[in-house]
Amino acid sequence: MVVISIGPYKERSPKQIDSVGQRARFKVKPQRVGYIVQSIRAFAFLDESVEQFNYTEAWRIQSNSKIEQAGDDDFMVPRQWTRDHSGRFYIVAQAWYQESLGDDFVRGTSNDLWGRLRGVSYVHVPPPGTPVLARFWQASWEQGHAPTFISFLNFGQNNRESRG
Repeated sequence: MVVISIGPYKERSPKQIDSVGQRARFKVKPQRVGYIVQSIRAFAFLDESVEQFNYTEAWRIQSNSKIEQAGDDDFMVPRQWTRDHSGRFYIVAQAWYQESLGDDFVRGTSNDLWGRLRGVSYVHVPPPGTPVLARFWQASWEQGHAPTFISFLNFGQNNRESRG
């Protein structure tokens, strides 16, 4: 059985995409060729409006030592949101291992929600009996101020909390 875990969150503020957020790195044990598949349900509350984003993304595991994009997963908030609005951004993520992907997954571009990974614009559900890493991540901010972050791993199960 292949199990997915995630390392600690680290703050990230890349200038090239004008966003702020956190990055964590996936780990797979035992690591073998296949995919880390992650479904995302995200909700942005900006002042009085709400936006929802649903998609599924996948990292290729190429060998027993190499994961696409080093297994890095970024949860980011566009700086325009923090400049123009007070708000909260919630992400509910489920990640699991699969040996292969369906034909519906396509390679993304920087404009896709899943970036340059393979992905689809809807939520895939983990196969029955598959170990799932469940995460909840939240950013909150007042207009013109930097966001603060809170995250939970396997929420509803062990409730191991991580604050950044």
